[in-house]
Amino acid sequence: MKKFYAFAAAVVAALAMNAQTVVTLAGGYNGWSATDNPMTETEAGSGVYELKLDKLTKEFKVVVSETVDEAPAPVSTWYGVEGGAIKLGEPTVLVTGDAGANITFANGWDAISDAVVKFELSTLTLTVTGNEATVEVSYGIHGSFIDPNWATTDLEKAGDNLWVKTFTFEAEAVGEFGIKQMDDAGNQLGWFAATAEGIVIEDEIEDIEIVANGKNLNVALPAGTWTFTFDAEALTLSVTAGEAGIDSVIAEENAAPVYYNLQGVKVANPENGIYVVRQGNKVSKVLVK
Repeated sequence: MKKFYAFAAAVVAALAMNAQTVVTLAGGYNGWSATDNPMTETEAGSGVYELKLDKLTKEFKVVVSETVDEAPAPVSTWYGVEGGAIKLGEPTVLVTGDAGANITFANGWDAISDAVVKFELSTLTLTVTGNEATVEVSYGIHGSFIDPNWATTDLEKAGDNLWVKTFTFEAEAVGEFGIKQMDDAGNQLGWFAATAEGIVIEDEIEDIEIVANGKNLNVALPAGTWTFTFDAEALTLSVTAGEAGIDSVIAEENAAPVYYNLQGVKVANPENGIYVVRQGNKVSKVLVK
């Protein structure tokens, strides 16, 4: 029995000697590739890994892969951060699973120039330093109803925060989609979709509330012409039948607001209270102070 335990210990030791840890960075900026940006161990055996990038855009994760004897399929674990955001220069402990959200920057920046990314494997601690970088942001609809293999169709800018695209379907459009936020190179910065599972768009629907890193929306639209309008400030999406030109969308956005009290009476000069506001085809409640 002692010989067996000695043999088992020797096997474990041999496996440990042949095991290799590879740490990489994956994100929208590199197509979420777990192999394109390997991090370098600062000193052999230190367990501290570093990567320098001219520009690091949100969102991203740290990927730790373990291989044994150069196995073709290493076991990989993807690490994010609880809550999603990190502060520059401050060490943050990463987590995996549902709690490990894609990593963004707490100050709201979309990108960091001259970025230095350090990761300590033993404590799962990530530290990012660098400088704010300017990114020209655009949006697109990324979905399987456009192409079964998933494709992105750019939305056209229709105002400060409005983005529009009209589709014409010769047959029923069925699939999933979300709104992809992109940098000037078309790399993904963020993902906006449903607040919960089960939202199916199969007819006209206005002002769907969406959130960052939400669940994919489902679509089953009849053949015909449909217009998707995304409000990047209010984080709402509307899908309406027919073609809504950019000029008409801008006109709706710039239409003069009309105020009503809660009894439905039109108010010319609202003061101190809650009112119903109609602006174009949009209706909302506001508090006037």
